[in-house]
Amino acid sequence: MMRTAYVLLLTGWLSAAGFPARSQRTYAPHSVLSTGNWYQLSVSAPGVYKIDIPFLNSLGVSTGSIPSASVRLFGNGGQVIPEANSTSRPDDLVENAIRVVDGGDGILNGTDYILFYANGPDEWLKDSVNQRFVHRKNIYADRSYYFLQIGGTGLRIPNAPVTGGPGVPVTSYNGRFFHELDTVNFLASGKEWYGEELSSLPGRSLSRQFALSLPNAVAGSPLLIRTQCAARSAGASSRFDIRVNDVPSGQLPVNAVGGGPYDAFAQQNTGFAAGTATGANTVTYTYVPGSFNAQGWINWLEAFTRCQLSFSGQNQLLFRDWASVGAGTAGFVISQASANTEVWDITDPLHPQQMQGVSKTAPKDCGSMWRLTQAAFYSPLPLARSATRTCIMPPLLIISLLPIHPCPGRPSGWPGCTSSRAASGCW
Repeated sequence: MMRTAYVLLLTGWLSAAGFPARSQRTYAPHSVLSTGNWYQLSVSAPGVYKIDIPFLNSLGVSTGSIPSASVRLFGNGGQVIPEANSTSRPDDLVENAIRVVDGGDGILNGTDYILFYANGPDEWLKDSVNQRFVHRKNIYADRSYYFLQIGGTGLRIPNAPVTGGPGVPVTSYNGRFFHELDTVNFLASGKEWYGEELSSLPGRSLSRQFALSLPNAVAGSPLLIRTQCAARSAGASSRFDIRVNDVPSGQLPVNAVGGGPYDAFAQQNTGFAAGTATGANTVTYTYVPGSFNAQGWINWLEAFTRCQLSFSGQNQLLFRDWASVGAGTAGFVISQASANTEVWDITDPLHPQQMQGVSKTAPKDCGSMWRLTQAAFYSPLPLARSATRTCIMPPLLIISLLPIHPCPGRPSGWPGCTSSRAASGCW
C-alpha cells in the first residue's frame, strides 16, 4: 500500500507542477467477442487463405443456409505487440475485409468460398532511409489467430480506384528472404535466442549452408546478405567466413570473451556480405575458431536481390518495389499471368483492395505491397468454437510476488471489487 500511495502522490505532484500530462486513451466498452457465436482458426505464413463449406463444417458451423453478407472475420494480424506503452494499438479485435465468392445468389453453399489475406506471425519492417527491409520474428508464437462470426453485415474487399494508364513498366521487384531458428538461449535468460551451432565439438560441424528462397531471381543482379552471429571464443577473436553461391563474399569477426565472472557468455556482431544472384542461390557459413573449444551460432540471416515479376513455379506472389517509389505511375508487367489472376494491394493487410489491372500510381514510400493470386490458395487451420468473452485487452499487466488487492486504495467491500475481477484482467 505504501508503494501504491507513493506512486499516486508522485503523479499528482507532477501534474500540479505543470508537467505535461499524456492524454488518456479511450478503450472499447466491451469486446466484440462478448456476443454471438465465434469460431477460431489460425495461419502460419503470409498469403491468401481460403475458407470453404467443408472447412466451416469442421469448425462446427451450421452450413444449411448462410447469408453471404453475414460472414465476418476478426483479427489483428498476429505480429509481436509493441513493447512501448506509447505505441498505439487496438484494444480489441479488428474486423478484416474479406472476399466472399457465392455465385451471386447471396447464399454461401455448395462450392462457394471465402478469401482473406493474413500476414502471419512474422513481419518485415521498411527502412525508408536505406530503402530496404528488416525482418522481425515473433518470438512468442508461430501462428496468427483469427475469429469467424456468422451474423450482422461483414466487411468486404473493395476495388481500388483506377489510376489511369501505366507509366514506366516494372518487370522486377525487391525479393527478400530471412531465416531465423530459435533453439539456444544462453544461460536460460533473456528473450534473445540463437540458432545453428558451428564448432569442432563432437557431433558438430564448422560449416553450414542455406538455400535462399528467392524465386525467379534476376541472374547477375547484386545479392546482399545481412546477418547476425554470436561466438564464444576465450582470449582471442573468431570469425565467420561467408560464401554466396560458393564464392567468398565477406567475413564477420566476433570479439573474444573474457574469463571474468561478470563477462558476457558470448559476443555477437552484425554485418553484410555481397554476391551475385543465380538461378538457385545459397549462402554458406564457415566458423573459424579463435581458441580451443570455441563455439559459434547463427542468429539470423536476411537476403535481398531483384526478382522477376513472374508466376513461373508459383501460385502466389508477394511483391514490392523500391525502384518505383516516387511521382508518376508504375505499370507492373507480370509474366505468365492468366485470366484468373487477381492483384490485391495489401498496404493495409487487414483491409486489402483488389486492383483493376496492374497499374498503380507510384507511392511516395515502399509501404505498398501486393499479393498476386491465382487458382491455388492456402488453407487455414481450423481450431474450435470459441466461448463468448466479455473482457477486452487489459491496459496494463501487473506482475507481483504478493497477493494483489482487487481495487488498490479502496476497501474490499467496495462495489465491483472482487478478487476474480483483478485476477482475470477483464475490466
